[in-house]
Amino acid sequence: MSGGMMCSVATCKSNRRKVTGESLKFFSFPKNLVVQKQWVQKCYQRDKFDTKKEKICSKHFQPSDYEDEVMANIMGIPAKKLKIDAIPSLYLPFSRKETITESSRKERAARREGKDIVQALIQEPSLEVTAAIEVSPIVEPIEQSPSINISGTVLDSRDNEINILKSQVVKLEEENKALTGKLKLFQESEQKLKQKIAAMEMQLKELGGLKFEKRVKECFKDVLTSNQVDIALKKKSKARWTQEELSMAFTLRYFSKRAYIYLRQTLHYPLPAISTLQQWAANINLKNGILDDVLRIMDTAGQIKTPLKRITVLSYDEVKISSQYEYDQKEEEVIGPFSYMQVVMARGLFDNWKQPVYIGFDQKMTKQLLHNIITHLHTIKYEVIACVSDCGGGNQGLWKELNITTSNTSIAHPVTGNSVYFFADAPHLMKLLRNWLIDTGFVTSDGVSINKCPFVALIESRVSEISSCHRLTTQHVKCEKAQRQNVRRACQLLSHTTATALKRYRPGNDTILAQNVGNFTELVNNWFDVLNSYTSTASLPTKKPYGLELEMQHKCLNEMEETIEGMRCVGKNALQVFQRGILITSKSLQCLFTDLKERHGISYLLTHRLNQDCLENFFSQLRTKGGLHDHPSPLNAIYRVRMILLGKNPGMVQTHSNVEIPKEMDGEYLMAAAVKQAQLKNLVVTEPSSTEETELNESFSSESTASDAPLRKSWVEDDGTQYLAGFIAKKFIHKYPYLGGHSYKDEEALNLHSYAMPSWVQSLSFGGLIQPSAEWMRQMQVMETYFIKFHKDNFSPGKIIIKRTTNYIIKKLQKKKIDVPYELVKSFSKQRIFIRIKYLNLKRECTDRKRSSEG
Repeated sequence: MSGGMMCSVATCKSNRRKVTGESLKFFSFPKNLVVQKQWVQKCYQRDKFDTKKEKICSKHFQPSDYEDEVMANIMGIPAKKLKIDAIPSLYLPFSRKETITESSRKERAARREGKDIVQALIQEPSLEVTAAIEVSPIVEPIEQSPSINISGTVLDSRDNEINILKSQVVKLEEENKALTGKLKLFQESEQKLKQKIAAMEMQLKELGGLKFEKRVKECFKDVLTSNQVDIALKKKSKARWTQEELSMAFTLRYFSKRAYIYLRQTLHYPLPAISTLQQWAANINLKNGILDDVLRIMDTAGQIKTPLKRITVLSYDEVKISSQYEYDQKEEEVIGPFSYMQVVMARGLFDNWKQPVYIGFDQKMTKQLLHNIITHLHTIKYEVIACVSDCGGGNQGLWKELNITTSNTSIAHPVTGNSVYFFADAPHLMKLLRNWLIDTGFVTSDGVSINKCPFVALIESRVSEISSCHRLTTQHVKCEKAQRQNVRRACQLLSHTTATALKRYRPGNDTILAQNVGNFTELVNNWFDVLNSYTSTASLPTKKPYGLELEMQHKCLNEMEETIEGMRCVGKNALQVFQRGILITSKSLQCLFTDLKERHGISYLLTHRLNQDCLENFFSQLRTKGGLHDHPSPLNAIYRVRMILLGKNPGMVQTHSNVEIPKEMDGEYLMAAAVKQAQLKNLVVTEPSSTEETELNESFSSESTASDAPLRKSWVEDDGTQYLAGFIAKKFIHKYPYLGGHSYKDEEALNLHSYAMPSWVQSLSFGGLIQPSAEWMRQMQVMETYFIKFHKDNFSPGKIIIKRTTNYIIKKLQKKKIDVPYELVKSFSKQRIFIRIKYLNLKRECTDRKRSSEG
């Protein structure tokens, strides 16, 4: 035989050496003789072989012949161990025994029954004869069979086999029980694994979705924002649009209303609704600093403008505001007190637009701030070419910081390196020149005196009803107090009409002086005309745009420079501020025109766009919005600015401006034009609520004010604290009954103890106020102590001031193991902050009034 290398079944060719990669196993013959014999029969080998060495391959066994079939199925591996009674049954060679007749089958069946009967007889010898008689028909053929041998040796062998089988059954039952337990554990493990697989499949699906979403966002990053992709993929049911997305949508709406509606409603592009854009425009963020939202709209409006029309002039100045404390509900911050508001206005040099780009409270213009604004404008492709300001102290400091002098009138652009020229406001220079002329007079380089005497004589010489100088009055030469700031009267005094009258009439005793003053006035008037041209259709050479009569205009500027540089104010040895301003402005104008002509090929400049009139008009509108309150508070100033920028201002109410400029040349606010172009109607701007309108009674602030008598001060403060405690208790008494009770409940106690002094609440109330309990009053006094410790004499700086105050007091109360509900502490913090705001404003008002009376 093969010696175990080949399968023992006669017709099987399985060889252990040639098995490669197949799941083929070779099994040794069982030790059980009965089963072993059956294995030998199934092999159908004619020659004898050694069962200890021979093997049968797994091809000849049924799947049910293996013990661990269930476990193998669970684990996903083929079964390995055969059952004890497993018999080969597959792919066996043809056997002649399979052709035996039906009679031979009956014979074998009878033989088996005979064996059973014999076994029964051995175990029960007391059976009646009738039993033997009953089976005699069956026994007879057994006796005829020569293969039946019921000797004692055979029976003993059968008993041994039965005992072996019984022990095997017991063992198998134990193994079955153990395997059943294992099967249960495996089933539980299988269930857990299935759940884990399901979870991992879900996670894999989500990861696949995230990967898909990431790829989509990467592909559409130049078209749609991440938020818009989420909306398109229906990952969000409600959109929370960012400022950038709203600005982009506004840009699209600005270019075409019909295109916007088509994209949103027909093509289902993820775009904000029109109402969302309206709300965004109405509540545009006008924070303290550079107005980023405004710059976004400027970027939108500038996309249809040529580079020449985006050339920008910056004007900056301050406007006085009401110096008081205010509570900003949006930012939850106490702001103020501030004295003035710095505003930076951008306007087009070659286009009729203007736009505030910066708002700052108590902020001086500095080099860093100016560079920052210029850089922001450059980012949205607006090139700043000039800066205009008056000759105030802060602006002189900026000139010094930037090294602006009569010989150096420009700085380098912080990004491009091009020149940015500086100008002093021409109307402001006229006002200063008039004031110095009237106050001291001038002496020119050749010793010619210039003073106000000819003007006074000209005005006094007017005796008839009709006069050639009917506009001149004594107010033009007196200029007391506020009249010294009147630019219009300065322009009328130093006008071509006045100069002509002085040279024609030569009023006064000194005709030469009158002639000299007339010539000087004519020179100043011509210089101002050159610096204030506003239309290309002007007929006078001096009033034409700068560049159209360049030779004559240069001559006028050079004459003015020469005169001002050699002139000195009486009693002064150095050039005054207005003189330096005139020299800087004249030189900057000539250099600016040459620069722009080389770079952009321009032919002229409208020089009125190089003064501050647009900013002065803005300040006038700002004051007009307040009616009699022409100095708005910081929050109210921002509200008024928003109204003006959205085009909701009533227009100019003042009757006079510094110079007469046609309305169509004044320029439109770029933001208002953009909102109008986008057709965003019905914008509702919410006015900020005043901190004066708190829920406490107006009389409370007066109860909290200081007094000269310490004892009375203590009484007033205690009564005020009690009133505040009752006010808070009234809001929460149904939720926290321990806070107190209505004052009418204490009337009986007062009647019983008439010697007791009633409290402030009891004295004030008609029965509806809340009398705080003693426990609540103790808690109020502790919270008041911590409030003062946190804010000291003013306010702790920063936003969310109510939340910060509440958290601080709660933390301190917890350390003291005092349990006060959070909402009570929050209500106390809020009302206490409002009380302090009112108190500090009242205190500042009293101080200002006292200073005014002393002055």
